[in-house]
Amino acid sequence: MDISIGTWFVADEKEDETTFPQVGERSSTLAFQDVYWRCVACFYVTSVANNPLARHVFYTNTPIRSVDGFDMQALFDRLGVEVIRLPITYRIPRGEAKSWGNQFYILDVIKHIAGNASTEKFIILDSDCVWNSSVERLSDALDEFGCVTYTLDNNAYEINSAINGVTRQQMRAALNDWQNIPSKPGDDQCVEYSGGELFAATHSECKILASMIDDLWQWQFGQPKIRGFLEEAHFLSILYAARGYKNFTANPFIKRMWTTFKVNNIEKKDLDIDIWHLPAEKKSGFRAAFRRLVDGKLPADPARLSIYFARTMGIPRRSAGKFVADASRKINEKALASLGARIGLRTE
Repeated sequence: MDISIGTWFVADEKEDETTFPQVGERSSTLAFQDVYWRCVACFYVTSVANNPLARHVFYTNTPIRSVDGFDMQALFDRLGVEVIRLPITYRIPRGEAKSWGNQFYILDVIKHIAGNASTEKFIILDSDCVWNSSVERLSDALDEFGCVTYTLDNNAYEINSAINGVTRQQMRAALNDWQNIPSKPGDDQCVEYSGGELFAATHSECKILASMIDDLWQWQFGQPKIRGFLEEAHFLSILYAARGYKNFTANPFIKRMWTTFKVNNIEKKDLDIDIWHLPAEKKSGFRAAFRRLVDGKLPADPARLSIYFARTMGIPRRSAGKFVADASRKINEKALASLGARIGLRTE
């Protein structure tokens, strides 16, 4: 199979730390970083089970280490995951963005891919994703479109509503200004917002996109104030629009699934989605699955593995046991935050 599948992890130093709201720890702390290492382990276990013929790569700026006493390098060796050490060179200036400060690492990854033609197609996902089935359908879509985009439902945002600090109209204005495109009546008023949890493109498209990265980056930081992007999804959405890629082409294969008590967008049909993105499960479902991995109790068969992860992540609905566990964790987190506030501890 002429395709590479991977994820990435950046270990921030204290001077680069920002907050990641779903984790609630400073990004330079080991407690924060362990949350993502556990996700990384589950990502590769599920991908290798479902895609045994694909090349698997892991991009990181830090040495591989043990988590909860579990040897991550030994896991990578057993699964055949190739580790690529790559420094992070793209960051929003400190003070401009308080959250998700290392997300632009995907730009370093894209440029690395462009210069290293190991396979014809590349899929890079956030680590809090689980493979539920084979990459074959997504691979076929790459053959058709060159680059596929996971476009967020427009109904979720008004055209002038900020998405993580930038509106779709502002992204369009940035694109027009960057490429010196005069606005005309009847032109699109916005750039569609594509989620950053998926980057999937052929090597030839990666080379073109990589050649555009520095120009867009330098354009923004030549402006009096930040205009077009505050996180990687804004940036990628502008690039995709500049290339004229069709929107929604990855939507049949991946879904951002919310499993919180306040927001749950999962439907029974999502059991057939190839990739589950589960941002709210970082400290719950992924931790439970990692514990099973450490104990050697994860199923090896892809079908049984999917059944296990569906139950553990609450797809399509929480079991009674998961409801109790998740509720208890939330109560404990709130109590700890309240205690920290009273005695002056920093909890984020």
